Amino acid sequence: MLLIKYLITISLALLLMVNNAYALVVAPSLGGTAYSQNKPTLYSNPTYQGNAVDICLTWATNCGKPAADYFCRLSLGSGASSRRHTIVYDAPPTILPKTGQRCTVPDCDRFASITCSTKVVIFRNPTVNGVSLDICTTWATNCGKPAADLYCLKKGYSTSVSHEIAWNSPPSKLFSGQACNGSFCDRFTEITCR
Repeated sequence: MLLIKYLITISLALLLMVNNAYALVVAPSLGGTAYSQNKPTLYSNPTYQGNAVDICLTWATNCGKPAADYFCRLSLGSGASSRRHTIVYDAPPTILPKTGQRCTVPDCDRFASITCSTKVVIFRNPTVNGVSLDICTTWATNCGKPAADLYCLKKGYSTSVSHEIAWNSPPSKLFSGQACNGSFCDRFTEITCR
């Protein structure tokens, strides 16, 4: 266990050489309890470029799930997929999401709904160097979503989906390591990343 702890500590430090002198730079240690879950998003009468989404990805091919999966990736990012979908038959005009072609003949079919799923990771009580993460990236600026986004980026995810805050709940710490101990300090209690 000591070896693992030592390796983790080493991975958080960088050795820099400047003007023939070495400097040890310690990166902030970001913590929090992580939970994974699939988050469903329902699209009723989904549209693309202002048109009803055709059930086929390309003209008369890759219909149903492939087209619904493509729509989910367009809407929510590369990790998304469709869980289920419903169809309205003979309901032109529609647009084929991959090619942008419009279908205007009477037998064009569209999605009535698509439920997309994307994997998210929820970090409860996120920390910086063991202290609750402040809601601002820098002192009293870029607060809320920008700070949650930065936390997610530093944890290897592309963006934050949501976050929860405990207002007036010190102590907290900014990414820089600066502590906030006043009664006005706010901290994240949860950040959801995707």
